Amino acid sequence: MLSSFSFQSILTRLAAEIPATGLKRIPIIGCDKWVAASGLQKSIRRGDQKLAASFALPLAYADRRMLWRRLLVTAFEDCSMGGPDVVQEVVAAYKCPVWRREIGDTELAVHLARKMAASVKSRYLTEMLFYIDLSVETAKARTCAEKAGNKKLGNIILDPDRQPHERFTALWALAGTKAYPAKGFTRTGDIAVAADALRRLPAPPELTETCIAVLRDMPYPLPLFMPLAWTIFEQQKTDLRVHQERPLSSPEFETVPAFAIDPLYTRIGQASVRQLQKTVPALKGYTPAQLGETLFFICGENIDQRLTSDALDRFRESSIHALMLDLGLDQQEYAVLTRTLIKHWDLYNELRLKQLERSLYGAEADLFSAAEAKND
Repeated sequence: MLSSFSFQSILTRLAAEIPATGLKRIPIIGCDKWVAASGLQKSIRRGDQKLAASFALPLAYADRRMLWRRLLVTAFEDCSMGGPDVVQEVVAAYKCPVWRREIGDTELAVHLARKMAASVKSRYLTEMLFYIDLSVETAKARTCAEKAGNKKLGNIILDPDRQPHERFTALWALAGTKAYPAKGFTRTGDIAVAADALRRLPAPPELTETCIAVLRDMPYPLPLFMPLAWTIFEQQKTDLRVHQERPLSSPEFETVPAFAIDPLYTRIGQASVRQLQKTVPALKGYTPAQLGETLFFICGENIDQRLTSDALDRFRESSIHALMLDLGLDQQEYAVLTRTLIKHWDLYNELRLKQLERSLYGAEADLFSAAEAKND
C-alpha cells in the first residue's frame, strides 16, 4: 500500500468553506465537454473565477469523472508550488467520492475551481518534466539514472548540493518509466520505493502523503515531483516573488471565449489550426505539433499571477526551448513562428470562433454567414 493517509482534517476544513450560494445563480456556458474541460483549466490559469465556475457546471453535467480528473490535473499542472494548500484539497476531494456526494459533489467542484482560479500559479513541475526528459543539457543525468541502483538514486534525491534536474531525474527513475513513460530514458522502477524516498525529504508530511495518494492516478510524475519541489523552493524562498500578468483578451461566440478552444486537445481547435495554416502561406511546412505548442505558449499558458524568480524565469525558457527543439524548432525558428502567429492572431481567433459556430449549428452556420454578407 502506498499510503493509508487520512484526509479527514483537510476535508473538515474544506466542508466549512463551501458557500451556500445555489448553482442556479451560475450562468452555464453551452459547449461540448472537451471545450468545457479546456475552458475550465484555462479560466483557472487566467484567474477568472466566474468563468471557471461557468465551465465547471456543463462539465459536471456531461461527465462528472472527467470534471474531477481535470481538476486534479489542473491542480498539479497550474497551481502546484503556487498553491500547495489548494492542491491538497483537490486531492482529498478527488480521493473521497462518497464524501463528495454527501456534501454536494458539483457545489464542491465549483468551489475548488474558484479557489484554484484565485490561487497563485506555478507550472514548475511541468516545466521540469519537459526539461529533464527532452533537454540535451540533462542527457548525462538521464544516462546516470538509467544505470544507477536504488540506493544511489535515493542518495541523489536527498542531496541538496545536487542540481535540481539531477534530483528530479533520479526520482523519476526510481519510480520507473513503466509507471511514468519517458522519451529520454528507460528504467524499471517501483513507485512504492519512490514513495519511501519522498517520505525522507524535509517536506510537510501532510503534503507528501497527499501527493503519494495520487501517484497512480496520473500518467506523468507531477505528484511525485511536488514534495521534492517544495524542499527546493523552501531553500530559495527569499528569491521568490509573485509576478502579476494580464492575460490576452479573448473574443467570444455565444459566451464561449476563444481561449477555450485548445489547438492541441479539442477537435474544433485542431480544425482551426489546419484552416489557419491553409490561409497563411508563411505557416506552411510546420507540423501540427509545432503550431499547437507555439500557440499554447502565446495564449494557452496565460497566467494571472505566477510564482517566479530570476532563476525560475531562466529555467522556464530552457524548458520551452527543450520542448521546441524536440519538435524540430531551434530558438530562432521558434521566435520566427511566434512572431508570425502573433501577426495573424486576430485571424486565428476569427477561425476558432467560426469553427465553434459550425460545431454548434452545423451547415446552417455557413448559410447564416452567407445571408449576413449578402445583406451587408
